[in-house]
Amino acid sequence: MKTTLMILFYLIGVNQLIAQNIKILSATEQSWSGGQCCSHGINYIITIESTDTVKVLKFDTVWIGSSSYTQGKPQSLSSSHYQWNGKMYYTITASQSWSGREGLKIDDVVEVETVNENIKAPKYKGKACILASSSNSKRYLEVDSFKLIPPIPYP
Repeated sequence: MKTTLMILFYLIGVNQLIAQNIKILSATEQSWSGGQCCSHGINYIITIESTDTVKVLKFDTVWIGSSSYTQGKPQSLSSSHYQWNGKMYYTITASQSWSGREGLKIDDVVEVETVNENIKAPKYKGKACILASSSNSKRYLEVDSFKLIPPIPYP
């Protein structure tokens, strides 16, 4: 009996991320240019709502088109979260920038590590796919489309 209960509790814990209600509230795409001479880039911002306020989600990788975004890489990924009104809200920002001079990414100029080529994108139908994890559970979330926001022309 004890073994059966232990297995049941383990399975409930592992599947908790799958069972919780996670919803993508918004996804935006905005290009920019200017600042450092001849530079330009794209910022993607995704807002997610979760009903689980105990386990905080971690966003390991975001795939947008043929690019993968991970934390601490040239194509940067960051996230933040806050709890409000009994729900947890997450903001994920993925960004990429280039220098018009010599066609290099701005981040390549400072010689940071290249994007991990071993991160294989799962098959997805939307515009982006997000790998979310919590404790021992992982889940893929799909972004159907991005709302295009007018570009920012920095001086």
